[in-house]
Amino acid sequence: MTKNLLTSLFLLSSLFSFGAFACNQTYRGKEVDRHIKVKNLGDHSYEIIVPKKLNHLDYGVRMSVHYYRSGDVLQIVEKEQKLLPKLVGQHYTATSKILPEAGLIPYVSVLWQPEVCCECPAIGRSGDIQL
Repeated sequence: MTKNLLTSLFLLSSLFSFGAFACNQTYRGKEVDRHIKVKNLGDHSYEIIVPKKLNHLDYGVRMSVHYYRSGDVLQIVEKEQKLLPKLVGQHYTATSKILPEAGLIPYVSVLWQPEVCCECPAIGRSGDIQL
């Protein structure tokens, strides 16, 4: 009985100690946002360019166009359009049509992924895209 109790306590303490390795602060803000370049190519086509590596994060990116409702102070995402970035030299690029949506304002969101699950990613946001 005591052996089972000790084993259970050991397993529980091991499980809770994994929280010590969890991400506790995502990299974000103007220092990250400034790395996102959005170029208007005309006819509602845009090219998004971001560096391959940001800080120590060099393990891929996820890009999306997010739309939030005009006047929404919290800018809660109403619609999302995932992009397919391609590695070109030391940058990821994606090209997409960003079409006007009634009452919605688009912007680009980029997540630089960490190598392992518990490192903190970097999340950046472009300015609002004026269509």
